[in-house]
Amino acid sequence: MPSITVTWLTIPPPQKPVLINSEQMDLHQHYQQLYQNSLQHINNNGNDIDTLMNAPDDLRRGITLVVRPDAAILQNIQHMTDGLKALDPHQYYHPADDLHVTVMSIITCYSGFDLSMIHLPDYVSMIESCLLPSPDICIRFKGITLSPSCILVQGFMENDTLTDIRQRLRTRFKRSSLQQTIDQRYTIQTAHSTIVRFRQPLANQSKILAYLEQYREHDFGCLHTRDISLLYNDWYHKQEIVQTLHRFRIPTPTANARQ
Repeated sequence: MPSITVTWLTIPPPQKPVLINSEQMDLHQHYQQLYQNSLQHINNNGNDIDTLMNAPDDLRRGITLVVRPDAAILQNIQHMTDGLKALDPHQYYHPADDLHVTVMSIITCYSGFDLSMIHLPDYVSMIESCLLPSPDICIRFKGITLSPSCILVQGFMENDTLTDIRQRLRTRFKRSSLQQTIDQRYTIQTAHSTIVRFRQPLANQSKILAYLEQYREHDFGCLHTRDISLLYNDWYHKQEIVQTLHRFRIPTPTANARQ
């Protein structure tokens, strides 16, 4: 009997983990299951509240590889969140500059981490070795989903570039002696972007849920990018805390490699 790998996909607390069979993962099915489970939770118990959103003593820090949505996608997302703000302005709406897709959390945020604890050039060199000549990363942002504590734009990979980079990062970092926490929380396989976090009970719950339903299959656009950034960040990727440590560019395949 073939072995089955089971991994946990979680959203930051208080979101409860969702069990995923990584060998059979279908993103459409996963996002749909997350939406239905969270919708039931919110209808029955109300939304969860992220109590650390504005905590002055939240000192969790880490380093993360990310890609950023382009200006057209950000504009489409903002149009949707403007409607949400009219219904409930008191939630946390991520500014456009904060929005990202995680390529890999190299060191997951924890209290006490500081850049002085690592030798950054070693990380840059390791990441560069994982970026082989490849097509653009292509992510289709289509539809929204929910967790009990936040709203996410669904992302679907349209080629294998992001998946291949993630796998090389996993393999090479785990063989190294560098500090890393890759896959310790969960094995990342999605390409979503968190756009709203709940910091208090929803003011107009039924209207907000009805509004979100209109965007379940909305096409926000397709990202084509070769640019990846390594960040020093807090849990929420707030721009006043985030530092860009290095910018990478995926090499372009040669003509012979494309044939």
